[in-house]
Amino acid sequence: MDTLTVKLTVFHLPPNYTCDGEDISPAIQVEGIGPDVKAMVIMMVDATAAGGGSFTHWLFWNVEPARIIPENIPADPVVTFPIAGVQGKNDFGFTGYSGPCPPKGAEHRYDIKVYGLSSQIDLPPGSDRKALAAAMAGKVVSFGQGNVIYGR
Repeated sequence: MDTLTVKLTVFHLPPNYTCDGEDISPAIQVEGIGPDVKAMVIMMVDATAAGGGSFTHWLFWNVEPARIIPENIPADPVVTFPIAGVQGKNDFGFTGYSGPCPPKGAEHRYDIKVYGLSSQIDLPPGSDRKALAAAMAGKVVSFGQGNVIYGR
């Protein structure tokens, strides 16, 4: 499996990417996308959340391979602009991105995982993380991860 390099413009997430601000998705830079990558998956999880660190904030798949995923992806189930893709249901119960909203206290670490797939996946909009993982099985050809911190 090839390695992708995932870069974010910040280490500490500014409030505009959280429930304390505009709650828009952050820009993500991806390097090392090989010719075998036909689609990408973006997944954001709270790695320090109670219950084992798997609280899902964002599921975005069939993303066209691109070095930059722009910020402020619309919350539409199927996105055509500024980059094409399909979005799933996060653990807040919404389709699309819902930013960090941790309880007051310790900072939380949010992992942004990027998977390169050998083909697009057939999965309806609004699907959850478990369904996405099953649909990705056998198609992952590259992977990378970055993280950001946010606390209140």
